[in-house]
Amino acid sequence: MGTTPVTVLLIGGNGMRFSPAAEHLAERGCECHLVSGCLDGARLLGRNSFDLILCSGRTRGFQELVSAVLRSSASLFRYLSVEDGGWWVPTVSRGERCLDAPGFRDAEFGEALNAFVTDVQSAPRPAHCAAPSRAVGTNAA
Repeated sequence: MGTTPVTVLLIGGNGMRFSPAAEHLAERGCECHLVSGCLDGARLLGRNSFDLILCSGRTRGFQELVSAVLRSSASLFRYLSVEDGGWWVPTVSRGERCLDAPGFRDAEFGEALNAFVTDVQSAPRPAHCAAPSRAVGTNAA
């Protein structure tokens, strides 16, 4: 492909919730890393750069994770379970808090991931900065 791969950090549990997304992201040329909890994710963010962080599962250490993401150029989505499925809620976009950004239902999130990956892959980026060319989470589809 010739471009720097989009780096994705998957946070939560044993990764079962991420299996379809991780497979899809890998097919798109993304480099995915899995950790079990938010604190592990925050520590990893202190040593590595990621374009996208998907967080599912327990919320212990979530504030520490958000603080680490705010010091980066990454975007963070948090999965919130509801009775009939769940919502992926944008929490941080390109290192800035997402206030009142619409969430994505499970069925909609694949399209949002595609748009995010396309943006990151097409945007010129220095090695230390991995920001997409437009904000993610503004699509009210």
